Amino acid sequence: IIQWALTALDSSRHEWQAIALSILSGRRMVEIYGTANYLLANNGLIHIDGLAKKKKDSNDSCEFIPLCDAEKWLTVWKNLECKGKTPEQVNNTNARMISRNYPYELKMLGIDKFKDCRDFYAGLSIAAFKEIGYAMPEHFVMNIMGHESGESTKYYRKFNVANVPSNIVEKYSLYELV
Repeated sequence: IIQWALTALDSSRHEWQAIALSILSGRRMVEIYGTANYLLANNGLIHIDGLAKKKKDSNDSCEFIPLCDAEKWLTVWKNLECKGKTPEQVNNTNARMISRNYPYELKMLGIDKFKDCRDFYAGLSIAAFKEIGYAMPEHFVMNIMGHESGESTKYYRKFNVANVPSNIVEKYSLYELV
């Protein structure tokens, strides 16, 4: 899945690029096509402002670990067509379009529907933090997913990612998360 996403970043189709960006970051489609903003943060992390599904009085930003070169991720996002949509426009067009028009391609990646791209990232992140030796990997995944409570992150425990690539474990081990 990761190799496909790395290749899809160079696609001429914005739909493929958006799927790849989501797989490699755990970001929602509304955050990719919508009005969220991304910046390079310290240590190759990416900072996002404009997280979806946040209450008006809560923090709507976080930093996440991209599963690729952070500058490449940012360049693809900056050049992505069709950005600046409202959540309703995104939900009614791009996210549904991907799941409806590319079910075979998603199934080939082991993804049942677009939403599972976020699930894949979270499951892989939990597995990578476990590999490193963190006793409570969900706590760190909560932070990089932008959740405010562990309850939101518990959902991702259902995913069992085996054989996390060593380069991904190495990438996660570079970060000191609190």
